Amino acid sequence: MKRIRIIPLLLAAALFVGCGQQHSAKEIVNSFLDGQLTKKDLSIKGFSKLDSTVYITDSMIKVMRDDASKNPIFVQPIHYAPGKYTNQLKFLRITYVLTDNSGNKTEYKQTYYLDNSLTRVICFKQDGEKKM
Repeated sequence: MKRIRIIPLLLAAALFVGCGQQHSAKEIVNSFLDGQLTKKDLSIKGFSKLDSTVYITDSMIKVMRDDASKNPIFVQPIHYAPGKYTNQLKFLRITYVLTDNSGNKTEYKQTYYLDNSLTRVICFKQDGEKKM
């Protein structure tokens, strides 16, 4: 009788699910940026690994959304998809470069918080900005 090794199969399944979630998170953030940025000349440098947190409170979400509403690179008002979300959120960091009409480039680093089922952006925060 042939023995099936369960551990490698479980590991492969976990990696497959993780890669699928990573891809979904990237797609959600890309779509959000496509719809919300005032400048469309975007060049993505990279994404972090998708992770989760339970440390983001409703008041923190409000502060991040208020801060984002003052950021001139985003169309105002910023439109977030409506609906409730769980205490646990997924997050993904992104680094990208925007080029303005004069050819000046600015690198942005931001963290995006997504609902746990990876269907929408809940909020985001600016981590850094650097003229290039």
